[in-house]
Amino acid sequence: MFKNLRLFLPLLKGHYKKYIIASLALLVVDIIDVSLPLLTGLAFDSMINGISGKIGAAEAVQRLGLIVLVYFAGILVQGFLRYWWRYLYHSASLLVANNIRNKFFGHLQKLSMNFFHNARTGDIMSRATNDVEWVKMFMGEGAIIIVDICFYFIMVPFIMFSKSPSLTLYIILSCAFIPFFVRSTSKRLHAKSAEVQESMSGISQSAEENFSGVRVVKSFAQEANQLDRFRATNEVYLQKNLSLAKLSSYFHPFLGFNVGLSAFIILLAGGLQVIDGKLTPGDVVAFMQLLGRIAWPMVGLGISITIYQRASASLERLTQIFNVQPEVKDQGANLVPETNDLEVEFRNVNFSHKIPELSQDGIPQQDKFKTTQVLKNINLKIPANSVVAITGPIGSGKTTLLNLLVRFYDGDSGEIMINGINIKNYSVKNLRSMMGLVPQDVFLFSDTIRDNIAFGLDDPTTDEKISNTAESVVMREAIDSLPQKYGAYLGERGVNLSGGQRQRVSLARALIKNPPLLILDDCFSAVDFETERTILRNIIANKSQSQTVLVVSHRLAVMSMADFIVFVDKGEIVEQGTHAELIAKNNAYARFCEYQNIKEQLEGD
Repeated sequence: MFKNLRLFLPLLKGHYKKYIIASLALLVVDIIDVSLPLLTGLAFDSMINGISGKIGAAEAVQRLGLIVLVYFAGILVQGFLRYWWRYLYHSASLLVANNIRNKFFGHLQKLSMNFFHNARTGDIMSRATNDVEWVKMFMGEGAIIIVDICFYFIMVPFIMFSKSPSLTLYIILSCAFIPFFVRSTSKRLHAKSAEVQESMSGISQSAEENFSGVRVVKSFAQEANQLDRFRATNEVYLQKNLSLAKLSSYFHPFLGFNVGLSAFIILLAGGLQVIDGKLTPGDVVAFMQLLGRIAWPMVGLGISITIYQRASASLERLTQIFNVQPEVKDQGANLVPETNDLEVEFRNVNFSHKIPELSQDGIPQQDKFKTTQVLKNINLKIPANSVVAITGPIGSGKTTLLNLLVRFYDGDSGEIMINGINIKNYSVKNLRSMMGLVPQDVFLFSDTIRDNIAFGLDDPTTDEKISNTAESVVMREAIDSLPQKYGAYLGERGVNLSGGQRQRVSLARALIKNPPLLILDDCFSAVDFETERTILRNIIANKSQSQTVLVVSHRLAVMSMADFIVFVDKGEIVEQGTHAELIAKNNAYARFCEYQNIKEQLEGD
C-alpha cells in the first residue's frame, strides 16, 4: 500500500525539525481530542447521577463545572497547537516543492542537447508543475493525515478496549474487511494515477505546440482541426480521470457503511450492557463520540491512499528525469585559455547522431538508440584571428561541425583542439564563455530588447554599448522607431519582430560579448542581400585583432569576404582554400558557387 514511501524520505532533508515539531503538536492535539469524549461521558454520568439522586445536586454541579473547565482548557490548547502544526506542515511542504523545482530545473540545465531533441516539451512542463504539485500535496496534507490516522488507529481502540473489550471486539470484527479492500484497491489506484499523469502530459504538449506554432496554425486555417485534436486529447484525460474518480469513490461509501454498522453495534450491544449494569450511559455516549474519532482514520485512510498513489506516480515520473545523465560532462582540468588568439583544429573527427528510443513515458532511453553517421574523418585547422566560411549543400553536416566545437555533442572519435588543448580539458562553462554562437533557429526571450541583447553578459552594460551593437547589425533605426525603444517587450520568441529583425537581435546578442571565437550558423537567411553585406562589413571592420570568426552560409557575399573556405559535402570536407583558389580549381565548390549565383540573381529579381 505504501511500499514506495521510502522514495519520499530524502525529500525531508533539511526539514526534519519542522516535521518533528509539527508531528508533536499534532499528537498533543489528538491526545486532547480523544480525551474529550471521555470528559463528555463523565459529564453525562454526573448529570444523570445528580438527577437520579445517586449524588447530591451540589456535588453534581461541582463535578460538571470542573469537567467543563478542563474541557474548555483542552479546546484552547487544541486551537493554539492546531494553528502551528498546520503552518509547519504546509510551509515544509512548500519548501520541499520549491527544492524539487529548483533541483529539476537545475538538472535540466545540465542535460545534453540530445535529450531535448527527443523529449517532449509539454511532458517536461507537466512534470515540472503538475507532478511537483502532487508531491507537495502528499508532503503536506498527506503527511498530516498519515500521522493523524496512525495515532487514532492506535489510541482509540485501546481506550475503547479499556471500557468494554467485548463491544470493542464487535466493532473490530465489523471493520475486518477494510485492510483487504484497501490493499486490493490501492494497486489499481496507483496504475490509474500514473495513467492520469501521463495523459496530463499529452494536454500540456498539445497546448504548448499549438501556442508556439500559432502562426502556422492560423496561416493554414487549421484552428478547427487543432481544436478537434485538443478535444480528443482532453477527452482521453477526462475519461482516465473519471475512471480514477470512480475507483476512488468506492472508499467513502464502503468506509461510511462500516462506520454506520459500528454505530448500530454500539447502540444495540452497548444498550444491552447498560441495562445489565456493565456500562454506564456516559460510557455509551463516549463510545459513540469515539466512533467518530475512529471513523475519521477510516475516511482519512482512503484520502491518504489516493493522495499517496498520485504523488508516488508523480515522484516516479520526476525520478525518471533525474536518472537521465548528461552525455557531455566536464572531464578534465578547469583550464582557461592564456590568450584570446584561438587556433581551432579538428583531428580525425567522426560523429554519428544517436537517436534514442523513447520509453512508454516519453523519456529518451540512453541505452537504446539508432545511429546515423553525420561527419567522417574531419581534419581541419582554423588559423587564429581569421574569418572562415563553411559552406556546402543542405544537410551536409555544417551545423553539426559547429555543434561539436561548442560541445553540444561529443564526437565518436578524434579530437577537437583549441590552441593545442583538447576542448574536453576545458570546463563546459569556460569553453562556451569564449564563444559567441548565433544559431540558425533564432530564439528570443519574452523580455525587453535591451535584456535580450545583453543576455550573455555577466556584468551590467551601458545603453550606449547596446545601441552601438544594434547599429552594427543595422537594427538601431528599427528599435528607435518603437515607442519604448530598447525597453520594448518582445512577445513569445520575439513574435512582434520580423524574421530578419529577430536574426539581427540574436546576432547583436553574440557580438556584444566580443568573444574570442564568433560562430555564425547560417544566421542571415531572413536578411536581404544588401543588409547582409553591410552587417558582414561591420563585423569584419569592428572585429578585434584577437577574434576568430566561423560563418556557415550559402551566400556568395559571405564567402567572398572570408579568408578561408571549407566546403563540406555528405559529412566530409571536400575542398579547402581561399575563394579564388577554389574557383580556379573548378571543382565542387566552383559548381556550388555557380548554382548559388544563379539562385541569388533569381531571388533578387
